[in-house]
Amino acid sequence: MTSSVDPSARASRVRLVTAFPDAWVRPLVERLGAGAPPSVVLLAGPDHLGRRELVDEAVARANAAGRSARVARLDLVGYEPDRNTFGQWVAFRLAQSVPDEEARTARMQRMQQVCGQVEPTAHVATLLSVLCDRPEALDDPASWRGDPPQPLFGKQRKDVEVLSALLTSLSSDGPLVLHVPDDVQLSDTFRRWLVDFANGRADVVLVLSCAADAADDETAPGAGSVLRLDLAPLDAAAQRAALQPQFVDGALGDGFAAAFFTSTRGWPLAAAERLEQLIDAGVLTVEDGRLAPAGDGLESEAAAAVLEADPLQPLRDMLAELPEARAGMVQEYLTLASLLGAHVPSDLLIEFMKLTVQQRDELIDAIDDGLVDDPDVALLVDHEYGHPAVPGLSTYAFARRTLARAILEEVSADERRRRATELLDHFQNKLPLISRGVARLFVSLTAHAGDAERALPFRRALQWWSGREDAPALTQSLVDAQVAGSVDADALWDTLTSRTIPWPAWRRLALLDAFAQQPGGVPDERRGDVPFVRANLVLESNDLRAAKVAAAEAYEVRKTTHGEESEQAVAALSLLGVIQRELGELEPAREALASVLERAAELWGAHDTQTASAHHNLAAVLRLQGRLDEARSHLESCLAIDRADSEGPPNARMGMTLHDLALVQTQKGEHDEALANIEQAVILTRDLHGANSSRMGVVLGTQMRLLAAAGKKPEALEAGKRMLDIQAATLGAGSPQVAQSLSTVAGLQLETGDADAAEKSILHAMQLNERIFGKQHPAVAGNLTNLGWILRQQGKLKEAESKLREALAMLEAMRGANHPDVATGLNNLAGILEAKGDLDGARDTLRKALGIVEISLGPRHARVAMALTNLAHVLKRQGQTKEAKARLERALTIAQAAEEGGGQLTTIVTKALAEMAV
Repeated sequence: MTSSVDPSARASRVRLVTAFPDAWVRPLVERLGAGAPPSVVLLAGPDHLGRRELVDEAVARANAAGRSARVARLDLVGYEPDRNTFGQWVAFRLAQSVPDEEARTARMQRMQQVCGQVEPTAHVATLLSVLCDRPEALDDPASWRGDPPQPLFGKQRKDVEVLSALLTSLSSDGPLVLHVPDDVQLSDTFRRWLVDFANGRADVVLVLSCAADAADDETAPGAGSVLRLDLAPLDAAAQRAALQPQFVDGALGDGFAAAFFTSTRGWPLAAAERLEQLIDAGVLTVEDGRLAPAGDGLESEAAAAVLEADPLQPLRDMLAELPEARAGMVQEYLTLASLLGAHVPSDLLIEFMKLTVQQRDELIDAIDDGLVDDPDVALLVDHEYGHPAVPGLSTYAFARRTLARAILEEVSADERRRRATELLDHFQNKLPLISRGVARLFVSLTAHAGDAERALPFRRALQWWSGREDAPALTQSLVDAQVAGSVDADALWDTLTSRTIPWPAWRRLALLDAFAQQPGGVPDERRGDVPFVRANLVLESNDLRAAKVAAAEAYEVRKTTHGEESEQAVAALSLLGVIQRELGELEPAREALASVLERAAELWGAHDTQTASAHHNLAAVLRLQGRLDEARSHLESCLAIDRADSEGPPNARMGMTLHDLALVQTQKGEHDEALANIEQAVILTRDLHGANSSRMGVVLGTQMRLLAAAGKKPEALEAGKRMLDIQAATLGAGSPQVAQSLSTVAGLQLETGDADAAEKSILHAMQLNERIFGKQHPAVAGNLTNLGWILRQQGKLKEAESKLREALAMLEAMRGANHPDVATGLNNLAGILEAKGDLDGARDTLRKALGIVEISLGPRHARVAMALTNLAHVLKRQGQTKEAKARLERALTIAQAAEEGGGQLTTIVTKALAEMAV
């Protein structure tokens, strides 16, 4: 995919009053001329009617009558409270308001400078949106900031006061129209502030574009008065009445008029586009702002060609040149894309279409070559990974707003409802509600599906989306509404605990805090659950240390509230044990999860599926501790319970239990048994979840690693490539799973001698992970480590050391200095130092790694034996054979105890001791 800027914004030479009835425009003009209420105007109706142009035309008419009116557009479409995409959003916003490329480039440089100095909150975004339309204010902030000039605005500024000052300045010379192109994007708090601002100033009109079924008191709460204009597609007669005054009297023939109005199908934007085409073709001209025929052009072939043209004819011509199967895929893709709204996540849509990898490639090529790059067609704009509305996904958008409408007009209403419902079900399971753009996608689908009830949570999520700094005020307003009885407490609690609408964890935490601090905010029967919900949300935020504190508090609260042996207390203790496991605190985790297993058997019985889950969790800790036989015993108990419980198909856990059992067997050197179990896991996962499911990708990844561990490197690499193809087709080429799999495939490529291919794979993985998680994340640290080893293989030792040190610093910052992952990073660094001949540096680094695993895992852990063996190797090279031998003897004792007499690690240490004797 290739990146480009949305070409849809260009200056119209014909004001769209030519497509609007006077009944729409006149009330706005009168309001701007009167200097009196109403201060709030609702433009209610379906999309694609040209509300922006309608507002612009009303302002133009008012100015022609002597008013100095101006428009400030509060347009937050595409904005996300994320610094990484904030500058991109401003660039997209500028493309809408500044059609001249040279002027836009100069303006963009100034705006990007501002973006680097401010926090990306909703209020700041609104301020920048206004400045995109009113750039002169940016060059003279003193006019609206006071004297002496102060810094524009920033993290410590009261952004709402700054916005108020700017808007007051803009209204000082005449009426100001604040136009919100989509009122749903506003939070309730911000909407009320705008209404109050408009109510308090006679020369300010707030125009909210809203859905046809929007209630006035909900869209503009607290407004002193509301002017509501119900917009709807025009029939031919209404269009003719609206357009006729713009033509020179008598110059428009009846035949031409009839053809024109039929061709525009009642949509004002389509009428405007058709007029532009007629002017470009020399059929019409503009004289003093009015349309007139150009010579005898009305009866010309050029006029007939424009009026008879199908807006989708270039697409039909392109499809006619494609093979029938490929043309069908393109047509299906466009029909489905038209239902999704402004931005189309292409990978997820292609997954919905259930295409093979080859078909996917053919479709993408056809789209890029024909619908993006071909100027005669140019239906789509390719935003690749760059659009902030749908972050991290390959995204297309329609080049003009009317194109999606034209495509859907050829699909019956029943078919639109059916397909939109199918897409809604699919996307709701695949696409988390991580951005404003995703919320808008679901709103569009529910509108086409005709499911108003299902739309409500998505509209609510869209309204309540906010930046981190906005969250406290917003959540407090929700709690106030709940206490007052205007918002249902159960619905808000479900928002905290359910994943049906997965707000970001920080957003739900803000709501939870507001609940907990407000008297009456949390119902008494739920107050004891607050710490447990908090612990889960903190864990979801990837703050493991804070999550452990919250989980420990939740356990104590639930013990007091429900009793130590209660189901609630057991659930809290299980959560605490899992978090301790993730932190590397394996012995406390083992003790907690062993207690959970004992209590689960008492509560539900030894053969209950919840007891099976407890076996599974405990086995995961035991495997990490190297207590492989115990881990295998618990996994086999889990399997036995699940198999006995499953009269019908096996349950979802069985596949993962077989998967974990295969890992244990691999660690014990039982490769044949491990491969047999992972093959069963593949079959179960395929039958339960489908051959192209994300869970299938996880199991296939493990199968790949087990094949590699068994020495079957070519087969493992082939399996890895097959897994990558499936993941790219099903999860999207930019998904975290693809990034993880690329890292593993890179390791196999390195082991099979293709270091260049390995470097390419790992750089691709790191690019994806940085885009998904940011530059400070364990996945990125892992990529840097892998890159270091690849550079070592290529003989680039200096570059390799730099990458490994960068990864190590990242791990220490994220995990803490005594985490086992840090020990692994030190071990990797020591290998590079040894290769460079820095044996003292390698020795000291390995001693530090040994100390960490002894502290974090205990002195008898199998990883301690491995650390001792690595240190002994360097000591031997330095001639310190006595100390090296002592280290290996201790390592052998630990290995034999951990592996209960023998195993892969014992063999490695025994061989090292034998070589020491030689």
